Amino acid sequence: MNNTFEFVGKISPCKETEKFKPYSETKFDSGWAKKQIKFNFICDTNRHLLEASSLYDSKNPDKMKIYTFSKGTTSDSGEKVKGEKMEIPFKDRTKPEIIEKVAEFKKFVVDTEIPKRRFNLEKAIDKFKDGSITDEQMETLGVHSIDECEKALAESRKKRHEFISEYDFVDFLNKLVNSDKIKDMTFRATGDYALEYSEKNDTWYRKFVVTRLYRTDEEPKSQATFGLTFGREAIDDNDFDDTKKIHINGFLSTYLSTYKKNCFCPITLTLDGNGDEKAEKKALAFKKKFIFPDTCDCDYREIGLVCNVLDGAQKVELTEDMLTDEQKENLEFGLITMDEIRKELGKDVYGDRVTDIVIDSLCRGFSGGAKDTAYSDKDFGKPRIETTDTDDEEDIFDEDDEI
Repeated sequence: MNNTFEFVGKISPCKETEKFKPYSETKFDSGWAKKQIKFNFICDTNRHLLEASSLYDSKNPDKMKIYTFSKGTTSDSGEKVKGEKMEIPFKDRTKPEIIEKVAEFKKFVVDTEIPKRRFNLEKAIDKFKDGSITDEQMETLGVHSIDECEKALAESRKKRHEFISEYDFVDFLNKLVNSDKIKDMTFRATGDYALEYSEKNDTWYRKFVVTRLYRTDEEPKSQATFGLTFGREAIDDNDFDDTKKIHINGFLSTYLSTYKKNCFCPITLTLDGNGDEKAEKKALAFKKKFIFPDTCDCDYREIGLVCNVLDGAQKVELTEDMLTDEQKENLEFGLITMDEIRKELGKDVYGDRVTDIVIDSLCRGFSGGAKDTAYSDKDFGKPRIETTDTDDEEDIFDEDDEI
């Protein structure tokens, strides 16, 4: 399964420095070029760096092609017909009739419309036609006739921007991120939890590659969905009594074009039993998902997980060790209670910055827990380009053998 993320929060431009450029264009000797946009995404107490990039032929862009997938259709007999691979000339990428043919999951989308407004305008047009529209509904939408409603719907549709190439998506994001018009808007950002390996540094790197941004009224959240592969020694609960945390060591599968195959990136996730008795019981119960059944004879299993991605100072419960000396003294002599101090402060308390990925729940399709795989230890080494040395191969056939 794909490794993806879903964040809800606000967009914040990155500060440009001598060493860091939020937007960059790089040209290579080969004639190819890369443009890239990076920006902060603030989800309550968490801050994530999102990015998008495009690699293109700067010398011969018209010779480029976009490889994508078409929408599914319905045949004359009413049967559903699956979409198929599409090859689109780069120069045709912005034509509305071309974009319309591309499957939704292959598009890059930015929608700045107020949540549900477009849907409500479409319904209002039907109500104008049958005479069932109410004064309250018209007032809410700010329209008082079917003409005004149709005009408002046309304007609403202009706020949805669809692209079939990262080339145009990056350009639009650069304008969006630096616009004052969106600074108070909340967005739902979705995309790929991308993994890259540096053979030079022998290090894996993660990236949040955004593909869609929708305006929303949801509460902030920072979640990622992973397909975790793990072995029999995945569980590390040595310090659970002290920290109430269990660490799960496993691997995420990702396709690396350099090696032309799927490779496995090591990752450690956390089961956090802090907070209350229920949280501790949940962590201990979830731990059982990573224990191999006695009847299992495979070396590795896989499980789909929804995780909370933490990167920032987290809200914590106010405790006595956080109080000033005067507050501690007042508390000791019964001059004030902890509840009264909490009310007096009237604001959230934040602890140290935390960078962690905490397991929250199971993905769809894994309600029964982990599933067996055919992987073995040899599948989890460092990424490397496989070569075939035919000179050293043993000939298992005699000269007279025929195949």
